[in-house]
Amino acid sequence: MKTSFNKLLITMAVTAATSGAMVNAAEPGRINFEGAVTDTPCGISADSLNQNVNLGQIGLENLNAGGQSERQEFEIELVNCQISNEDGAQNKVSITFNGRTAQGKTDELLTRGDAGDVVVKMFTDSEEPVEMDTAIESNFGAGEDSWMNTLHFYAIAAKSDGGTVTEGDFNTEATFTLTYQ
Repeated sequence: MKTSFNKLLITMAVTAATSGAMVNAAEPGRINFEGAVTDTPCGISADSLNQNVNLGQIGLENLNAGGQSERQEFEIELVNCQISNEDGAQNKVSITFNGRTAQGKTDELLTRGDAGDVVVKMFTDSEEPVEMDTAIESNFGAGEDSWMNTLHFYAIAAKSDGGTVTEGDFNTEATFTLTYQ
């Protein structure tokens, strides 16, 4: 009996010693790295590629009275730009936004969701309306060989012309394309 008890104690000690190591073992983690190489003078910051601009909760009566949401700023950061001042060098960039608009209202993005008659309008930092499918030109600074350029914009939510806003969530999206000259 004493021998069986000793064997039991040894078995329990070995099990306890090895089970602690097993408890600490976890599933391996994973990190994915993504990117793209493009034949352009600049890269686009990872934070600028896919953005969410939250326009917040907006009062129904405010929109129906012709009001708008608070303006929400966003930017597109161009990084590691290789710019030259030589003749023929690409030292300007144009950005063109694309999105779903109403007939004849190229500066109003139509929204989806439960809220009705809400549009999203985008503006440049100089408060000019952004029209979809229309290029906006920007110059790079002179004399710089490698730096970054940031394009600034803001967005608001408003009532569509002639509409009556109804309560609910809404969303929309715009894509952008950069062209270098």
